[in-house]
This record gives sequence, structure tokens and C-alpha cells, in this order.
Amino acid sequence: MKNITSITPAQKARFPEWVDKWMKIGLTTARIDQDESTAAVLDMYRQLELDAPSVVIHMHSPYASSLGGAYAVVMLAGLEDGLTLDQIKNRLSRVDEKVFQSVAKQVSDQMQNKFSEIATKNGDHFKVDVSGGVISANFYGGAFYVAWLSFVTFLRDVLEWENDALKPIPAYERLCRNAGTVWWHDDVVAISDNPVHIKMDDADTLHCADGPAIVYPDGWGIHSWHGTRIPSNWLDQPESLTPQIALKWENIEQRRCACEILG
Repeated sequence: MKNITSITPAQKARFPEWVDKWMKIGLTTARIDQDESTAAVLDMYRQLELDAPSVVIHMHSPYASSLGGAYAVVMLAGLEDGLTLDQIKNRLSRVDEKVFQSVAKQVSDQMQNKFSEIATKNGDHFKVDVSGGVISANFYGGAFYVAWLSFVTFLRDVLEWENDALKPIPAYERLCRNAGTVWWHDDVVAISDNPVHIKMDDADTLHCADGPAIVYPDGWGIHSWHGTRIPSNWLDQPESLTPQIALKWENIEQRRCACEILG
């Protein structure tokens, strides 16, 4: 184990380089290497001394990977009536507790809304209670989750920090370079591709004035106005947003966006 007691001027000078490097990785729109991402996932299970998942699937978006992963779990379980919330929680708990703890908020919220719609419209066919965010909340890892990794690799590679805790980092680094997001389960891992475009404003917040700010290869995306997620129809069907709707909109941040869009 090697501790860090000081930072030299030469090491400090590498901060801009490191920021630029990991910003490019985090905001990449290149297609992922599926073989590399699969190998990285399996390596992480080995590092954590967990049994390898039965299935690793690749999908075109976080929404598709989460939905596809959930359906794969149902199919593997062979339960005609679907899974209860408690059953899903029990099956997710080991990976969730040992691997990942948080979610990229905008993508997660968007998926949560979609899963709620699915549960409402298709309750007889897909009996999964998503009210607690169990399905969407167990996806983590990939290009959007490199902030922490940029910090750890700077300690390791520039400041030459040594610690046994770094042992699983190469596998996680490999994964973040070769996956958009990852949906985790004991039996199934679903890996998403990167988006095809990401649009931001001058303040580096998600923003697009005439369509989705993030779009994935399958067409799924997120509409965002200066960092605030908004209903897609406000931009895709501008006539649907009226002053009456804007002034009565419950969410005050979205109400502000609606007023700005209307001008």
C-alpha cells in the first residue's frame, strides 16, 4: 500500500489532460465494442466472486436494455404470471449491494415513467411492480458513470497510489469504455449502446431546442431544456404546448421551461 502525502506541480499540471480524457469517454457517441463489454462484465462478476450471469444481451438504449433485461429475467424464471416486487428485490440484492449504488437521474427518471406506463397498460401480461424503481434502479456503469472513475484513475496513474481496493478497477474501467449503461442481475446482464448524439448548451447542461437532447440508435431519447427534462411533445409537436398548459403546469421547473419555449 502506498499513501499520497503531497501533489507535485507536474502532477497538478495533468488535471486538464485528465478532465479532457474522461469527458471524451463519458460523452462519446461511438458504437460500443460488444465483445469487450461482455468480457468486462464477466470479469467484474469474477472479481466479486459471483456466479456468471446466464445471459448477456446487448440493446440499443438504456430503456431497451432495462426492459429487455427484465423480460429475460421473467423468461428465465419460467413464471407465467411474472415476478412480484419482493421476488425481484431478492434476486437483485447481491449484485446491487456489492456493485452499484446510484443512478443517472435523467435517464433513470425517464425509464421509470416508461415502466410505470407499461405496468399500467400491460399489467395482465407483465406483472412487475415498478413503483419503487426496482427495475430501473439496478442499472449503473458505462460511459455516463466515469466521474468517479476519473478520480480513482488519477490517484492510481498520476499520483501513483497503491491499494488492494484498486484490484477490480481495471475491469470496471474496461466496462466504462465499452458500454453505454449496464442493467445488472444475478442471471441477466443487459448492456446498452452509446447515444448517437448528445446536445448541450453553453453551460454544459443537456439542451436541444427542436428535439431530443440525447438520442439512441433505436430512437429512444430524452428531451431536455437547459438541463430540465421536459415532455417530448413540447418540442416535437410545438402546437401542443399552449400558454394555458404552461401556466397551469404543476412542476415549477418545467413550467419555467414551457414559458421560455413559448417565448
